[in-house]
Amino acid sequence: MKISLCTQTYYINSTLKESQDSQLGDVFTYNMALSYKLLEHDHKDVLRELDAHEEFGYSVDVFVELNGENVERDEFAGEVAYNTGHNVVFATAGVQVVTQSSYSLFLTFSKPLYQDFHGIQNDIGYKSSIGIGKSF
Repeated sequence: MKISLCTQTYYINSTLKESQDSQLGDVFTYNMALSYKLLEHDHKDVLRELDAHEEFGYSVDVFVELNGENVERDEFAGEVAYNTGHNVVFATAGVQVVTQSSYSLFLTFSKPLYQDFHGIQNDIGYKSSIGIGKSF
């Protein structure tokens, strides 16, 4: 299939007290991605007998995402830290190359659509990432 839709959510409940009687705010993260397979190459040619067991296939996907994060305020010594916590929603575009041997290389660019920071915090202009992954 050339088009796929994926969603993901997770919640981190910060119930444990950290050192110096501090507690980090709970975190809720969500993501919805739509991807399209631009190119797929299955390497079936054997040029040498030594290459017969090698996997050289790969695919190239492009994707767009809507993702966000809601983080509650932290507490220190029972007092709320007012310059902590936020709610941010991003639009993300990227490209990913996946090899037949389950390695992937990706590049993303994200621009915030909505930002609500508690207290005084820096706004986010954009963010980008590049990475290498391995699926097991």
